[in-house]
Amino acid sequence: MAAIGTDALLQVVGVSARFGGVLALNDVSFSVGRGEFVGLIGPNGAGKTTVFNIISRLYGPSDGSIAFEGENLITRPAHCVIDLGIARTFQNLALCPGMSVRRNVMLGGYHRQKRGLLEEWLQLPGARRAAASLAVQADRAIELVGLSDDAETITGSMSHGSKRKVELARALCAQPKLLMLDEPASGLTDDETLELVALLKDLRRTLDLTVIVIEHHLDVVLALSDRLIVLDMGRVIADGRPEQVTNEPAVLEAYIGTAR
Repeated sequence: MAAIGTDALLQVVGVSARFGGVLALNDVSFSVGRGEFVGLIGPNGAGKTTVFNIISRLYGPSDGSIAFEGENLITRPAHCVIDLGIARTFQNLALCPGMSVRRNVMLGGYHRQKRGLLEEWLQLPGARRAAASLAVQADRAIELVGLSDDAETITGSMSHGSKRKVELARALCAQPKLLMLDEPASGLTDDETLELVALLKDLRRTLDLTVIVIEHHLDVVLALSDRLIVLDMGRVIADGRPEQVTNEPAVLEAYIGTAR
């Protein structure tokens, strides 16, 4: 574990989250070092997606603190998180089905386009240059996930596996320092899952990414992760190397045992 208080990229300290009378997270602490690939696992309802939603500022924590590159995330509104270098995908696909692949992917990079509304509306030279630069950035992300031939395809007409790649490309278009993937293998066939594992390994090597992945397919997590963080009933019950964590009795009971 990258120790709390060291030069970690992300630090989550004592985070709790309450929704009405439900305690979804209870004193959750962990950190993620630069370049790590961390698997966040646990049974259904353990609080994994809640952790992602708090880091990306969709929810506010009831207690605790989160720092990214030493900056306090809790004070940042959700729309500013991507500017810091945090991008994510979602458990349920969040794409614009009537738009092309390129247009969907370009949405991931709009935060970098510093131009005014009037400039955009009048399509002044600065706005046109920015749009051209963003298209190049999007095409690079599309190429990285292997969809170059489908850049003009309407996203809603594509297979589920291809849509997952579009969402991944959109997150990559944001040029993140931290990429958070929420069940990227959900709904994929066995062959598509193997392809995804190979793709994520290649992206990590090519882009020097730091990644946190939530995934119920344990074989996917084990194939990718340097560390596993295990949640159960809103608490961290294990944090360490995969071979260590998967042999801990509490993990076997809470997660692996329930999956068999």
